[in-house]
Amino acid sequence: MSVFLAPDRSIAVEIEPQAMKSMLRVCARAGGLETGGVLIGRYSPFGDRVVVSRVTGPPPDSQRFRFNFIRGIAGLSRRFELVWREGLYYVGEWHLHPHGPPRPSSTDVNQVMLFSSEAGYRCPHPILVILGGDPSSEWLIDVEVVMTGRLLALRLR
Repeated sequence: MSVFLAPDRSIAVEIEPQAMKSMLRVCARAGGLETGGVLIGRYSPFGDRVVVSRVTGPPPDSQRFRFNFIRGIAGLSRRFELVWREGLYYVGEWHLHPHGPPRPSSTDVNQVMLFSSEAGYRCPHPILVILGGDPSSEWLIDVEVVMTGRLLALRLR
């Protein structure tokens, strides 16, 4: 399991191996285009730890480009209803910057900040995972979380 911590150790994000493998599998099939999906998981009782146990690929109405990914919504409501019954929740977003650095663009930052304020997501502290490089061989990962109105970079423990 990969664990990412805030510099002040106030929050941790754990990505279970199967979720990581799923992201890499979707990325390997992306053909040089950005791709992504949502993160599904659970929170610790105190809200200081998030465990990402599942991810989705791009919904069918997503738009994928070389330097942009617009995640669609088709089928997500039903998916969320099913996982909520298991005690799992929407915890954030993930996407690929193929053959590029895994740093959030201004569009990425604006989008995740919007998700943090939208009541329908029920996620005031969404996680943003960005994969970069080559998902088939040498890839990189960046994990960030919205805290106190800004995006906070986490470090691999």
